[in-house]
Amino acid sequence: MMSNNLNNLIRCEICKNILKEPIFLPCDETCCGRCAFKFKNQDRNSIQCYFCQQEHEIPKSGFHSNKQADDLVHSILQTRLKAIVESVKEQVKASKEPLDGTEKIKNHCSLLRYDVDLKSKLAHQDIDLIHELLINKINEYEKKALWEYENKIDYKEDIDRLDFTIDQFLDKFHLDLNLKSFNEV
Repeated sequence: MMSNNLNNLIRCEICKNILKEPIFLPCDETCCGRCAFKFKNQDRNSIQCYFCQQEHEIPKSGFHSNKQADDLVHSILQTRLKAIVESVKEQVKASKEPLDGTEKIKNHCSLLRYDVDLKSKLAHQDIDLIHELLINKINEYEKKALWEYENKIDYKEDIDRLDFTIDQFLDKFHLDLNLKSFNEV
């Protein structure tokens, strides 16, 4: 089993889940990319840090991703998956009766289904994170646009330009997400 220290390294202190798209904060702490934005200041482009309680300005390009933590998470998850698969294989080998062709096929397909299920769950978590981020950005944009329109702050000229696509929206807010699935839809 993995030690508690290693397990704690790949967990987000805020959500207590495995790190998803980990980022560095200016105070050198690491958390999930979306967790940092749970503490976003409404009227400013900053967050109130969960860790140091200081206000951190959000860079236009976003906080730097913590590639090492992300690699560690993926490596540990891959190791866990391999260990589970090997354990199942060992159980199959240890059975007292030799397996006939039918049982070998069924066991092999069972392992493949498990692998697909696990990878699908991880992909769904990533999709959920991207969905939440995009919806939050759209909500922020809508709130700001409505406020500017209602207060007549140079927004009437822009009202005709509200037919932009999701790709244009991402470019406007410098959201560089790996959205291969969005582009394929």
